[in-house]
Amino acid sequence: MSTAEKTSLDIFKGIMDWGPLTLYSANAKTRMPIGTIHRHIKLLEKTGKIKAYESKTTGRKKIQYGPTIYGILSFYNQDKKFAKSIQNYFLLWIENKEFRNELEKEGF
Repeated sequence: MSTAEKTSLDIFKGIMDWGPLTLYSANAKTRMPIGTIHRHIKLLEKTGKIKAYESKTTGRKKIQYGPTIYGILSFYNQDKKFAKSIQNYFLLWIENKEFRNELEKEGF
């Protein structure tokens, strides 16, 4: 796994553990530079592994990002530690309305 793929995986795991996350909350949780997070979030979103969840509009617009089914399955195949946590992640995220909508959209 390349360094870039590892960074994307770390950001995705952060979203799975603490998300949905904004760019700034991902920065606070992962301690990665905001530019790195921004670049990888845009890549993860472009490849369909995460998507923008409902935004909070109090004050500055804050876009929160959460996982897609494709993203979960993709990282499941790439990382054994992530794969071992898949049940816990699913149980955590099934409570999220946006994630349930994603499941329904995909036919689950």
